[in-house]
Amino acid sequence: MYLEAAKKIIHDNWQDGFSIPTSKLYPFQWMWDSGFVALGTSVYDIKMSLTEINKMFSGQWENGMIPHILFHSEQEKTYFPNFDFWNSQVNDGAPLFPKSSGITQPAVYGFIIRDILEKHWGNNDVKEFVREVYPKVVNYHRFLYNYRDPHQEGLFFIYHPWESGRDNSPLWNESMNKIDIPAGSIPKYTRREF
Repeated sequence: MYLEAAKKIIHDNWQDGFSIPTSKLYPFQWMWDSGFVALGTSVYDIKMSLTEINKMFSGQWENGMIPHILFHSEQEKTYFPNFDFWNSQVNDGAPLFPKSSGITQPAVYGFIIRDILEKHWGNNDVKEFVREVYPKVVNYHRFLYNYRDPHQEGLFFIYHPWESGRDNSPLWNESMNKIDIPAGSIPKYTRREF
């Protein structure tokens, strides 16, 4: 009963080769969410699983970063901050499409792809997929080592609480309250999802 309900939610949130967390609140593709959806769907629909991962890597930057959001539709305007607010195309290595955020999320794809490969070891299509995506995963990890590990000690830092996967958690209140933002330095905006 619960498995069928979960499958229906994924099916209902499937759009053009990727899943969305929810249509009205989060209508785009999120890195961390897509990884775990791909892991789950690999149990019953391996093609859907691999398609989800492929779609996420379609937005990988030249420096290896995988953005935390891919905006596969530029017509969808219900979510804020949308691609136009992120303005990530000012970075030379960011793809023009899909547009993306300028931050990332925890590196989950290595173990997710390993788990999928182990479950489907006899499937040649899965093995070929892993051969193709593996260099992209390595490139993402190189991004983390090159840009997020300044002391080269294997401890990555994050630029924004949303990169943690814990988003707007109260855990961030103390740290965020220490940041002094000069008046007028942030453009006017309205949060739309609340």
